[in-house]
Amino acid sequence: MKTKFEEYTWKARILLLEQSELNYLTSDIFKSVNYVRNITIFNCKILDLPTGLFGNLTRLNQIYIYDNRIQNINSEAFSKLPNLTEIYIFSNNIIKLSEDLFNGLNTLEKLYYVANGLNDTNINAFKNDSRNTLTMLKFLSLANNRITSLSNNSFNGLSKLEELSLSKNFLIEIAPNAFLGLFSLLSLNISQNAIEDIPSGMFKNIYTLKVLDLSINKLKNLTSLTFEGLSNLESLYLQENKISSIELGTFSTVASTLRKLIINGNEIESLEHDIFQGLQMLTHLYLENNKLKTLHKEMFSELHNLRHLHLYNNQIKHITPGTFQNLKCIVSLNLDGNSLVSLESETFKGLVSLEKLTLNQNGLNNLQNNSLKGILKLKFLELSYNNFTTLPLNTFTELKELIELNITHTNLNVLQSGIFAGLSKLRKLFLHRNAINYIDPEAFSDLKFLRVLLLSYNNLTNLDNSRLFVGLRNLNELDLKFNHISSINPTIFEPLSSLQDLHLSENQLELKNDTFSKISKLLHLDLSKNNIEVLPFGLLNTLKSLLSLDLSYNNLQQLNSSMFANWPLLNSLYLQGNNINVIEPKTFSQIQGLFYLDLSNNKLDHLNDNIFDGLHNLFQLHLENNNLNEINEAAFEKLLHLRRLYLEGNNIKLEDMQIFLKRNAHYEAAKIYYDKLGLK
Repeated sequence: MKTKFEEYTWKARILLLEQSELNYLTSDIFKSVNYVRNITIFNCKILDLPTGLFGNLTRLNQIYIYDNRIQNINSEAFSKLPNLTEIYIFSNNIIKLSEDLFNGLNTLEKLYYVANGLNDTNINAFKNDSRNTLTMLKFLSLANNRITSLSNNSFNGLSKLEELSLSKNFLIEIAPNAFLGLFSLLSLNISQNAIEDIPSGMFKNIYTLKVLDLSINKLKNLTSLTFEGLSNLESLYLQENKISSIELGTFSTVASTLRKLIINGNEIESLEHDIFQGLQMLTHLYLENNKLKTLHKEMFSELHNLRHLHLYNNQIKHITPGTFQNLKCIVSLNLDGNSLVSLESETFKGLVSLEKLTLNQNGLNNLQNNSLKGILKLKFLELSYNNFTTLPLNTFTELKELIELNITHTNLNVLQSGIFAGLSKLRKLFLHRNAINYIDPEAFSDLKFLRVLLLSYNNLTNLDNSRLFVGLRNLNELDLKFNHISSINPTIFEPLSSLQDLHLSENQLELKNDTFSKISKLLHLDLSKNNIEVLPFGLLNTLKSLLSLDLSYNNLQQLNSSMFANWPLLNSLYLQGNNINVIEPKTFSQIQGLFYLDLSNNKLDHLNDNIFDGLHNLFQLHLENNNLNEINEAAFEKLLHLRRLYLEGNNIKLEDMQIFLKRNAHYEAAKIYYDKLGLK
C-alpha cells in the first residue's frame, strides 16, 4: 500500500522540499521516487542527511541543498548514484565532513560546496586518493568557506578538473605543490583571501591554466618566478592587492599568451620601461587606481595588439609625445583623474584606431595646437571637470569621425566661431555646467548633423543674435535651462527646423507672442520656473505638434482659453506650483487629447461646472494642495476616462468625500488616499 507521498511523487522528475518544518529525513523517504532527476532541499530545518538517503534514485542528475540547518552529512549519503552529475550545497551549518562523502561519484562533473564553514581539516574530502572518487569532476567551488591554508596535494587525483574556485576564504598560506595533479585546470580563482606571498613555482604544475584570479588579496611584490610555468595563461587578475613592486621579467613566462592583465587598485608608483616586454598578445591592460606619476616613453612599445588601456586615477603629470606611438590597435584610452595640466602637440600620435578618449578630472587648463592630432578615428571624447577657460581654434579639426563630445564642469566662458570646425559627424555636444557667457555667431555652423546640444547651467543672458544656431538644421534637443536668459530673438530658432525638445526652465524669460513662431515641429517645451505672470497672446499658437508643455512653478494667476491653442497632440500639461486662482470655463476645450493635467499647489478654491470641458481623454488629474472646500461633481461629469484623481491637501470634508467616492468608485488615486485616512 503506497503512502500519499509515494502516490503523488513516484513518477516525479523534479522534487522540491522548500521552507518545510521538517527537522529530519528518514533514509527511505525517497525510496519510491524512482524517476526523479532533480532534488532540491531549500530553507528547511533539517539537521542531518542520513546514510543512503538518495540510494534508490538511480536516475538522479542534480542535487541542490541550500539555506538549511544541516550540520552533518553521513558518509554514504550520496552513494549508489550512477547518473549524478551535479551537486550544489550552499549556506548550511556543516561542522564535519567525512573524507568518504563523495566516494564512488565517478560521474559527477560539478560540485559547488559554498558557504558551509569548510575548514582546513575537512578539505581532504575533495581529494581522489585511489578511491574512484570525483574522477570526472570538471567544476569545483569551495568559495566563501573558512579555509586558511592549502597543503601539498590538496586536490590530488582530480585530473579532469577544469575550474576551481577558492574565493572568499581566509587563505594565508598555500604550499608550493598544493595544485599538483590538476592536469586539466583552465581557471583558478583565489580572490578575496589574505594571501601575502606566492611561493616560487606554485603554478608550474598547472601549465594548462588560462585564467588566474588573485584579486583582493594582500600581495605586495611580484617576481620573475611568481607565474613560472603558466605558459598558456590568457587572463591574469591582480586588482586590489597591495602591490608596490613588480620585478623585471615577472610576465616573461606568460608573455606569448596573455591577453588580459588587470593590476588596478594597487600601490604602484613606477614601472620599468620594459616591464611589459614581449606581451604582444595583450588586448586589455588595466592600471587604474594606482600611484603612477610618470609613463616611460617605451613602456607600451611592444603592446601591438592592445585594445583597451586604463590609466585613470593615478598621479600622472606629463605624457611625452610618442608614448603611445606603437599602440596601433587601441580603441579606448582612459586617463581620467590624473594631474595633466596641459597636453603637448601630438601627445596621442600613433593611436590610429582609437575610438574613445577620456581626460576628465585632470585640471587641464591648456590644450596646445595639435594636442589631439593623429587620432583620426576618434568617436567619443570627454574633457569634463577641467580648468579650461578657452579652447584653441582648430583643436578638433582632425576629429572628423567624432560623434560625441563632452566638455562639462570646466571654466569655459566663451565659444568662438570655428571652435568646432571639422566635427562634421558630431551627434551629441555636452557643454552644460560651465561658465559660458558668450557664444560667437555661427559657433555651431560646422555641426550640420548635431542632434543634441546641452548648454544648461551656464551664464548666458540674452539670445539675440539671429546667427547663433546657424547650421543646426538636424538638432532635435536643445537644453538651455539654469542660465540667466531674459530675452530671446525669435529668429535664432529659425535654423532649427528639426527641433523637438526645448528646455528653458530656471531662467528669467520675458516672452513675446512670436518667441516660438519659428519652431513649429516642437514636441516638448519646458518653461518652468521663469517667474512668468502672463502668457502673451498667441505665444504657443504655432506649436501644433506639441506633446508636452511645462509651465510649472511660475506666477500665473488666471487661465483662459486664449492661452492654449488648438493642440490636437498635446498629452501632458504641467501647471503645478503657480498662483492660479481662476480658471475660466472651457479653458482647456481646444486640447481634447490631453491625458495628464497637473494643477496641484495652486490657489483654487472652487471648480466651475464646465472648467474641464473638452478633456474627454483625461486619465490623470492633480488638484492636491489647493484651497478647495467642496467637490463640484458637475466639473468631473464629462471626464469619461479619468481614473486617477488626486485631491489630498485641500479642505474637503471627509463625509463629502465619502459621498463623492460612492458615486465615483473608479477614481483610484482619490479612493486610495482617503482610505488611508480611515474612510472606507
